Amino acid sequence: PLVGAVEESAVDCSHPWFRLAPSAKALGEALAKQMRSHQVERAALLEGEGAYNRAIANSVAARFQSLGGLVVERGTLTDGAQSYVDVLAPVAASHADAVVLAASPLSGALLINESSVLGRNATQWYLSPLLKTDLFLQNVDPSRVEGALGVAPKIYEQKGAFPADFAHRWQGDQPLEGAYFYYDAVALVGLALQRTSLANSGTFDYENVEASILAVAGAEGESKGWDELEDALARQRDGARVHYSGLTGPLLLGRCGDRRLGVTTVWSVAEGRVVEETK
Repeated sequence: PLVGAVEESAVDCSHPWFRLAPSAKALGEALAKQMRSHQVERAALLEGEGAYNRAIANSVAARFQSLGGLVVERGTLTDGAQSYVDVLAPVAASHADAVVLAASPLSGALLINESSVLGRNATQWYLSPLLKTDLFLQNVDPSRVEGALGVAPKIYEQKGAFPADFAHRWQGDQPLEGAYFYYDAVALVGLALQRTSLANSGTFDYENVEASILAVAGAEGESKGWDELEDALARQRDGARVHYSGLTGPLLLGRCGDRRLGVTTVWSVAEGRVVEETK
């Protein structure tokens, strides 16, 4: 639910699926817009292995260039490598104004810790959503990422009752961002299964389940939040139309399962910590 690796050009409706987070394409475009708003003219793109990192990098490149920017270098980080100096060397020679990094937290931290080869005291980094994590910041020299900017899916309930309830259930642990999307996904499926009639064989027909997911994520009927699931199920049993409005906001889904209203947010690194956008 949190990570949508597939690129839009590969999506069709032949198989039912749904994604609650903004797509990699939307997140990459948001990152490119941030770069151009900060007057970045020349950018280097470094991506880890995997479809999600590739989709983010492709989207950044396409949008950045459409806005008048120039991608002067692009490299790939091999998973499990002991060093990324060979990837950084061409970036140093490219004279990029900024470097976009879309990689796993451990690979990203190793690369940044070796970034002295870029020959600048302060490189402006732009980071993918997967790097918005303590695992990344705990494994990197904080001085090298001070002022780095990133994008991520927006979550609406991070300061509400959910974090406290989650911590109470899980021995004080605070929810990671993925927990909000997974909770919404399970709630959506639960309400959809109850709404779906069984086939004559006594089983669920996946096409009917798919239709029910789209209906429960719609805007018709009574709106029920994350802490109203028991009441929502009861109302459905009584024949009422119910739609789920979750921790990550309205869940309106397109015909093929993509989220029509997925919103991105901006974050930065200050004094070794992630700082959320306040506006």
